[in-house]
Amino acid sequence: MLIRISNAIEDDMHQTNSVEMMASWQLWLASTTAFVGLESGSNRLRVAHHSFFAMTSPFRWYRIVDDPLMLGQDHIDIGGNFKANVTYQLFLVDDGENGRFAITESTLAPVGVQDHQALWIAQFATKESGVIDG
Repeated sequence: MLIRISNAIEDDMHQTNSVEMMASWQLWLASTTAFVGLESGSNRLRVAHHSFFAMTSPFRWYRIVDDPLMLGQDHIDIGGNFKANVTYQLFLVDDGENGRFAITESTLAPVGVQDHQALWIAQFATKESGVIDG
């Protein structure tokens, strides 16, 4: 599950929560554990739970909670299967509600998405038969 945290307004009532959340984020930032990796035995990417991402415009925090997310061929922005010997880009897309992940061949924002709505997350390549290169 991917949740959105809007953090645009600071006031006394919410100050304590905000400070606690920022402290948690700083701990996660200090981690050297990879947040995106190849799922063992499959052709999917695994985005670790507790990973979080910040969009700048609009300013929002996205955090993955509960189970890790598995991303694969069904996340390609124009559909289809992974092609052989291609480099793909993974984006977090702000859809105005909960956010979603999209995979595209282009280094530009996914199809139908404006640049400010897409946050680049990772890059990966495929081998023969469209298998993700570990």
